[in-house]
Amino acid sequence: MEQGYTCARLVDGGDSMNWVSDTLDDLKERYNELYEVREKLWDLMGLIEEVEGMLPHDIMGSHHAEMEYGDTLSQVEDEIQSIEDKVNQ
Repeated sequence: MEQGYTCARLVDGGDSMNWVSDTLDDLKERYNELYEVREKLWDLMGLIEEVEGMLPHDIMGSHHAEMEYGDTLSQVEDEIQSIEDKVNQ
């Protein structure tokens, strides 16, 4: 869920500094949540790979798990990058 933060709001009314502070707090909170999720996903991807390597040759693991969590990891990383881009503007 991407929130639309624009510079136009900065010139609206006298609460612009509060709005900026609140927006930065929201971005920080979201970034920290996503960072934690990304760390867990990296751990999970490593565990999936480890388990795949441990399976006997006659037992097949799920290739869907790695693909689907890989997609989730990409989405999380894209959102992290989006936040970093907003902050660095």
